[in-house]
Amino acid sequence: LHIKSGIAYRIDDFTQQVKKHVCVPTKMKSDPSLSLTDRDKPKYRRWYYSQSMLNNVNNKWLYKGTEDLPYRSLKVWSQFGIKQSSPLVSQLFSKYIQKCKNVSLDKVEKVYAIHNERVYEAVEFWMLSMQEKYRTYPEEHRRQCWRKSSTSEHQQRVYDHAMAYVNEFEWNQSLDVHVIPMLHGTRVQSAWYIAQQGFESKCSTDTGWYGKGIYFTNDFLYAKKYSTTALLRTDDQYVTCIVLSLILPGNIYPIVDKQASTSVRTGYQSHYTVVNRQGFVDPTLGPDSVNELVVFQLVQALPMFVIIVRDDDTF
Repeated sequence: LHIKSGIAYRIDDFTQQVKKHVCVPTKMKSDPSLSLTDRDKPKYRRWYYSQSMLNNVNNKWLYKGTEDLPYRSLKVWSQFGIKQSSPLVSQLFSKYIQKCKNVSLDKVEKVYAIHNERVYEAVEFWMLSMQEKYRTYPEEHRRQCWRKSSTSEHQQRVYDHAMAYVNEFEWNQSLDVHVIPMLHGTRVQSAWYIAQQGFESKCSTDTGWYGKGIYFTNDFLYAKKYSTTALLRTDDQYVTCIVLSLILPGNIYPIVDKQASTSVRTGYQSHYTVVNRQGFVDPTLGPDSVNELVVFQLVQALPMFVIIVRDDDTF
């Protein structure tokens, strides 16, 4: 058996013969010389899976992908509820999803946790790099020039809207580069591509209204709107897919008008706006409005959970 054949192996069934055919990054292996405290010590790991979650023998992680691009997945939720074999990872999912708006768990078919060490290391490197840039060159990477614009009052309210969500997560109190859970609607096939290789900007086909980047929201129904319906052959069930990811917005530029075909503003790492259900800027920031966050580098988004959602509207 070989990982390139597309067969997924259960971690608890791994033998030495199978292990030599799988490319496992060093950090995936359990190092008995390290205590759990040592492994989990960095503050920035509090928002990610701890080693104890990854190495727990009760968690049926599956190796997937290829030898060159491996990742693993773990079913943590089904239409019958939380999988009891992975309670800690399920609790992490619950912690993230409860902060999102308009979540319909009754329509969720399955949820898979994703662990991609290579993507994580790339995201972590970007995070640490930006932390150093913030400390060394704050005038270049943490600009606030929008405060002098003619729309500064509206932009201030949009910025405050973004920071209110950022501050809902206690780990951001000690982070220079904030981390927030956000949702991205897509096709089921694309979701597994994202799990294996990370996000890819669709700028070549869609410039986007608020910048040429990758779009996220914390509104479940709004994300579902931008997903694509697919038919599961197993039970003739129509489903859509949402990827719950951890996003590193960096220095946010508040958008209050259409910014089609624009790259990220100099001195900022993301665009943030508040829109209505049709995707147009909502100057009222009312209770029915939704947020859109645009990031411009693939390493600003870490896929964490693939959510398979039943699409009843298809019938």
